Amino acid sequence: MKCRYCGCEIPDGYVYCERCGREVQMVPDYNPLDDILTSHVNGTSGQYNRGRVSYTYSSTRQSAASRMLEEQEREAEERETARRRRVARQRKEKRRKELKARRRKLILCMVLFVAVLILGIYLLYSNSYTGIVNRGNSALVSKNYEKAEQCFEKAIQKNGVKVDAYRGLVKVYLARGEENKAEQVYEDAVSEHPGETELYRAAIEFYMDNDELEKVSELMADCAYPEVTDALSQYVSSPPKFSLEEGDYEEVQELKLTSSGEQIYYTLDGKEPTTASTKYNKPIPLKEGTTIVKAMSVNAKGIPSSVISKSYVVQFPTQDAPAVTPSTGKYSEPTKISIIVPEGYTAYYTLDGSAPTKSSKEYTGPIDMPEGNTIFTAVLINGERTSEVTKRNYELTIER
Repeated sequence: MKCRYCGCEIPDGYVYCERCGREVQMVPDYNPLDDILTSHVNGTSGQYNRGRVSYTYSSTRQSAASRMLEEQEREAEERETARRRRVARQRKEKRRKELKARRRKLILCMVLFVAVLILGIYLLYSNSYTGIVNRGNSALVSKNYEKAEQCFEKAIQKNGVKVDAYRGLVKVYLARGEENKAEQVYEDAVSEHPGETELYRAAIEFYMDNDELEKVSELMADCAYPEVTDALSQYVSSPPKFSLEEGDYEEVQELKLTSSGEQIYYTLDGKEPTTASTKYNKPIPLKEGTTIVKAMSVNAKGIPSSVISKSYVVQFPTQDAPAVTPSTGKYSEPTKISIIVPEGYTAYYTLDGSAPTKSSKEYTGPIDMPEGNTIFTAVLINGERTSEVTKRNYELTIER
C-alpha cells in the first residue's frame, strides 16, 4: 500500500506513514447517515402516496438502519481502538529502539571519554616528576643503571629542589662503585640551591650513612641560611670557646674550654683532635714554652664541630744573673763566696762548672772557697723562672 499523501510505500500492518506521519485510510469514506437520510426522504414520500403500509415499511427500514449504524459505529470504534493500540505499540517500539540507540551512543561516548581521560592522565603522569622518578626506580631495581641515571637526571632538570631524584642518582653511582660521583651529587645540589633545607638533610643522611660525620660539620658550617641551620639544628655542633686569646704570656696560665652541653676533645701537640683524644674535664695548664691547643666539640648525634686551634707562648721574664763575690781571680788566703739572692728566688750552685738546677746545692749563706782551681757556677730560680747563669773561676793557693 502506498501513502496517498506522499506516495511512500507503507508496510502491511502499519496505520501511519513513516515518512510524512499521516494516518492510513483503512476503509472507504462511508457515512451511514447518508442511507438514513435517503430512506427518510423516500419514506416520507411513500407515506403520502401509499398510506399506512408505506409508513410501517419506512419505520421498519429505519430501525434496521439504526441497528446497522450502531453496529458500524461499534465496529468502527473497535477498529479505531485496535488502530490506536497498534500505533501506541509501534511508537513504543520506535521509542525503545531510539532509546537503545541513544544508550549505545552514550555508552560509546563514555567509553571514549574514559579512554581519552586515562590516556591523558597516563601521559601527564609519565612526563611528571613523580612518573620519571618512578621509572628511574624501576630501572634501578632491574639493574638498568644507564636508563635509571637518565631518568633521575631528567627529573632533576624538571625540578631541582626535590630530593627523590638526587637520592636515586646517588644509589645508581653507589651501585656502580662510583662513590666520588655519589658525594658530588649532593655537593652540586646544595651549591645550586643553598637555601633548600631538604637537600641539606639528604646530604647529611648520606654522610651519616657513610660514617663521614666530620663532613656534616663542614657542610653546616658553610651554610649561610639561618632557616636551614635552625631547621637542622640537631646536626649542628658548635665549636668550643676558649677562655684565653692566643698570644704571649709571662706567667703560667689556665685555659678553660666551654661548649653548650657537648663533649670537648683536645690535643696539645698540634695534631687534629678526634674522639680518641683527651676529653676535656678540667682547665688546661699552659706551662712555659709554646703550646698549640686544638679542640672540637661533639654533639649528641656524634657529629663533631669544626676544629679550633690556638697557640700560646708562656715566657717568664728573664732575671739578671746573680751577683757573686769575689770576682774571678787568684787568691792566697781563705775567702768566702757570696751570692746576692733577690726576694722570692732561691740560689743554686755547682763547683765543677756544670749548669746548676734545682737538684744542685742550694745556697744558704757564704761558702768557703775551695783550694785549688774552682769553677763556681750559680743560678736563681723562682718556681718556673730561671735566671741567667753566673760563672767565676777561682784559684786559691794558701802558703803554709
